[in-house]
Amino acid sequence: MCGILGGTKKTWNYKKALNSIVHRGPDGKRINCFDDFTMGFVRLSIIDLSDNGMQPMEDTSHSVALTFNGEIYGFEPLRNDLMEKGYSFRSTTDSEVILNSYLEWGDRFVEHIDGMYAIAILDRREKKLKLFRDIAGIKPLYYYYNGRDFAYASELKAITSLINDTSLQIDNTAILDFYNFLCIPAPKTIYKDVFKLEQACELVYDYERGAVESNASFWSLKPNAEEGNEIIYDKLGTVKELVSESIGEQLVADVPVGGFLSGGMDSSIITVEALAKTDSYQTFSIGFYDHRNNELPYVRCLEEKYGFNGNKYFVKKNEFRDLYNNLKEWYDEPFADTSAYPTFIVSREAKKKCKVMLSGEGGDELFAGYPRHLRLKDFESGRKTTVDEDLEFIYQWYVFRPLPEHKKLKKRLGISDDYDMFWFLRKHYHKDLPPITRMQYMEFYTYLSDDILPKTDRVSMANSLEVRVPFLSKKLIEYAFSLSQNERCPNGILKYVLKNAYNSELPHNLINRRKEGFTIPESFFGMGVMPQERIEELFLGTKIIEK
Repeated sequence: MCGILGGTKKTWNYKKALNSIVHRGPDGKRINCFDDFTMGFVRLSIIDLSDNGMQPMEDTSHSVALTFNGEIYGFEPLRNDLMEKGYSFRSTTDSEVILNSYLEWGDRFVEHIDGMYAIAILDRREKKLKLFRDIAGIKPLYYYYNGRDFAYASELKAITSLINDTSLQIDNTAILDFYNFLCIPAPKTIYKDVFKLEQACELVYDYERGAVESNASFWSLKPNAEEGNEIIYDKLGTVKELVSESIGEQLVADVPVGGFLSGGMDSSIITVEALAKTDSYQTFSIGFYDHRNNELPYVRCLEEKYGFNGNKYFVKKNEFRDLYNNLKEWYDEPFADTSAYPTFIVSREAKKKCKVMLSGEGGDELFAGYPRHLRLKDFESGRKTTVDEDLEFIYQWYVFRPLPEHKKLKKRLGISDDYDMFWFLRKHYHKDLPPITRMQYMEFYTYLSDDILPKTDRVSMANSLEVRVPFLSKKLIEYAFSLSQNERCPNGILKYVLKNAYNSELPHNLINRRKEGFTIPESFFGMGVMPQERIEELFLGTKIIEK
C-alpha cells in the first residue's frame, strides 16, 4: 500500500507533491525521471520489507517502469507461473509480479490478477503511460489532463500540489452533484481538468504526442437477470468457500494483520474466518457512551462465543469536535459521509498495533444488505413505472439538498435547467434487471465505489494503515452476482446467503439484528444531525443557498 504520482513537465514540483501524500507511505520515498516522464512513490512496506520492493520499479532492460498502490491477492501461483516462463525476480513483492505479468501479456495482464490496485505503467518502447484501476474502485487514482500535459496521483491534493496551477477552475456541475449524492461522483472532481479514473478502467496516454489515446473498461459486472427460485444449498457452501479463500489470501503480509469488528455480520464473518487461520489476528472496535449508537454489546457476543478479547475504544464528544475540520484535508473536495470520523478513529487505534486491517465493505452490495434494496420492488409492485419515475424515487435516499431547492441551486451555480440531476444513477441503471438486483448493480458502481470505499481509503491511509476488503475479491463479486435475485434475497430476506452460510458460526442475535450504519451520536454535532451549511462552509467557504 503506497502513494503514487507522475507527470510530464519537468518543472513541476514532484518533491512537494510527494510530501503531500507521505502519510500513504512513510517507509520510503523515491522520484525517478524517464525520458519525458517523471514518476514518484512513497512506500508503506507490507510484503518484502527490503529495498528490493521500492518503486518506481523497472524491468531488467529498463524499458518498462511501474508505480503501484495496493495489493494483489493470491499472487504466489502467478509468480511461479512466470518463473516457469523464464522471468526472474529480485524481490518477493506483488509489485514485481505485476511488472513481469505486463511484460508477458501486455495490457491483458489485468485478466490474470485480482486485488485492489491503482497501477501506472510507463512503457518506454511504446512511449505510453498506462493507468489501471481495480474492478471495484477500492484504490483511488486521479489524473490531470489539459489537452497536452498529464499527471496522475493517488490523491487529489498531490495533483494540485504538483502542477501548482492557479488556473484550475471549479466545475460547478460537480458541486451540484455533491448536493445530489453527498460526494462528487467519478469521473468528476471539483476541478474541470482533473478526473478520477473509473473502476475497472484502463487509460492510455501517449506522452510523445501529448494525447490521451483511450480510456475504457477492461471488465464489467455481468449480473444474473433472472428472478429465479430460492437458493440451492450447495451454493451456500460455494459462497462460504470463496469468502474463506479470499480472507486467507488477504491475511498474507510480512507485518501484523488485524481487523475491524463493528458488531455487524460482515466484520464478524471476517473475524471468525481469520481466527480459524491465524493465532495473531487482533480485532479493533469503537463504542460510544450513547447506547443508541453503541454496538459493542454485539462485539462482546462474538468474543464470548470464540473466547477472545479484542481492542476497544470509546469515542468522546470533544474528540470528534477536534477532528471536524480534518474532513477537508482527508478528502480534498466536498464529501459528506460523516462515518468518516469514527472510521478515522478506529484506524488510528488499530495502527498502534497493526499495519494491515481487514474490513467488511462490499458485503451489503453483493448480498443485498440495505433495506432500500427492497423499496424499489415495492414501488414497482402492481404498476409499470418509467426509468425517470424510478430514479426520482431512488434519488431521495442519496440527495443532500431536497429536490425543490435544485432549481435555485442550478441558478446560483450557473447551470442549465436541463442538466440531468440523475445522470450518475442513470448511467448504471438497467431496467431489464429484477428490482433488487438492479439496486445492487447500480450501487456497486455508485455508492460503493464513490462513497464507501473512498471514505475508508482516505482516513485509513491518513493513519498510514492498509485496509483490505475480502468481500470484494473478483471471484466473490462475480459469484454473488451470478445468483438470481431470489437466491440472494428470497422473500425480501436481506443478506439471506450470508445468514444461512454462517448460521452456526455467528450468535443468532447478531445474525438477526437490524441493519445499522457506522454512525456517531447526533449529540456529537452539537446541533442534531450535521447541517449541510457546515459541510458547505468547510469545503466551499460559503453557503450556496441562503436561508
